[in-house]
Amino acid sequence: MKKNIVKELFIGTVNIPKNKEEVIKWLEELYDMGYRKIDTAHIYNNGINEKLIGQSLIYLDSKNKIFKLQNKLWTTDFDNPRKSFLKQLNLTGRKKMDYYMLHRPSMNFLKDVEAWKVLIELKNEGLIKHIGVSNFDKDMIQYFVEYTGIKPEFNQIELSITNFREDRLFFNKKEKIKIQAWSIMGSETSELLKNETVKKIAKKYDVSPSTIIISYPYSLGVTPIVTSIKKERNEMNRFVIQLEKKDLENLKKENKFMNKYEETFPW
Repeated sequence: MKKNIVKELFIGTVNIPKNKEEVIKWLEELYDMGYRKIDTAHIYNNGINEKLIGQSLIYLDSKNKIFKLQNKLWTTDFDNPRKSFLKQLNLTGRKKMDYYMLHRPSMNFLKDVEAWKVLIELKNEGLIKHIGVSNFDKDMIQYFVEYTGIKPEFNQIELSITNFREDRLFFNKKEKIKIQAWSIMGSETSELLKNETVKKIAKKYDVSPSTIIISYPYSLGVTPIVTSIKKERNEMNRFVIQLEKKDLENLKKENKFMNKYEETFPW
C-alpha cells in the first residue's frame, strides 16, 4: 500500500519543548521532515507557547526555513480583536498572519459577529491571508454570512474515529469551507489504538493503528492536525493512506460521540 505525505498537515503546539533552543531544534527537525505549517494559539500555556514559537520562527526565517503560521483569537479578546491580533502579530515577528481564526464561540454571539467583522477588515488590509473559525457550527456560520456576507475559509473542529459528526462534514464541504481536524487521536487514545476494528484495518494495509487513526480524517478530505515533540512520532505522523470506502464505513461504526472537551465554555 502506497503511503502519501500529507502536504497540508499542521503541527500542533499545545505541548511543545520548554525553551527557545529546544523549540528551534524541534522545528528544524520538522522542517527537514517536510512539515511547513504550524498551528498555535494565545490560550496555549497562557501565551508562553505562542511567544516561544514566535521567537523560534524569527530565527528560522533567517535560515530560510519558512513555516506558515496559524493562530487564534480567544473569546476574552473578542472585545478588542484588532489590538489582540496586532499584539500576536508582533509577538510572532510576522508582517502578516497566514491563517487566523476565532478560537471558539463565546457566550455572546453578537460579540462573535463583531469579532468576525474585524477579521474581515484585517484580511482586506492585507494583515491576514486566510480567515476562519474553530468549533463553530452550521447555524453560527450561517449567521456570519447573513450579517457580513463573508463565510469562513476554514473551520477547525474536533474530529476522530470516536467523535465524528457527519453533519459538520456535510455542511462545511457543501459550503466549500475547508475542514481542519483537532484531537484526531480521540479522547481515549490508548483505547482507540487497541480497538479491534482499527487493528484489523491496520493489518490489512500493513501499517500501524496510529496511521489508520490519522488516515481517517485525511480519507474524508479533512486536514489533520498532529501534535508530538518526538522525532520518531513526527516521522510516522506525516505518512497517511487513502482508506477504502468500506473501511471508512466500518470505522464510522466505532463512533461514540466522545468529546475531548466540552463544546460550550462559560468564558
